[in-house]
Amino acid sequence: MGKAKHSASGFTLIEIMVGIVILGILASLVVPAIMERPDYARQAAAKQDIRTIVGALNIYRLDNFDYPNTLDELVTGQRRYLERVPKDPWGRDYQYEKGGHRGSGTKFDLYSYGVDGADGGTGLDSDIGNWNIDEIK
Repeated sequence: MGKAKHSASGFTLIEIMVGIVILGILASLVVPAIMERPDYARQAAAKQDIRTIVGALNIYRLDNFDYPNTLDELVTGQRRYLERVPKDPWGRDYQYEKGGHRGSGTKFDLYSYGVDGADGGTGLDSDIGNWNIDEIK
């Protein structure tokens, strides 16, 4: 009988290096795109928080015939409308003003200063509030 053929299984060093190079190229394309997205994700989280708090404010109004003077009234007293008042995604308090002067036709203003933490701004730096929640992209 002849010599037995020995077949090697597995990857060669060249194949592994080609795979690593391909992964490196993909990472260099994907990582910059992902790194720009955290603020968009935070904006989406702020919008959802605002919608939740607005819902609690409206239920409070149905029970008490008026909106609260502060957000803390949603978590204290006989009936709790929220477990806690959340911080915005940047770790700051949501702003609440009874009376609503920013939005047209709103009875209150509920907002986050957004990325820059300052009043006003445009784009990613704009305030996220109950009056413009559907306009901000």
